[in-house]
Amino acid sequence: MSDKKLDDLEKNIDELISLSQKLKEINSDLIKRNEKSKERSGFFK
Repeated sequence: MSDKKLDDLEKNIDELISLSQKLKEINSDLIKRNEKSKERSGFFK
């Protein structure tokens, strides 16, 4: 593989890792919000 292709792959992988981390954070936030919403509605009582 050429150096340019390898550089492009590395850049794409770095981008995917960054996006994956953002999605994990968003998912975690949504889970927390959902739990708070359930608590407020008396779901756990």
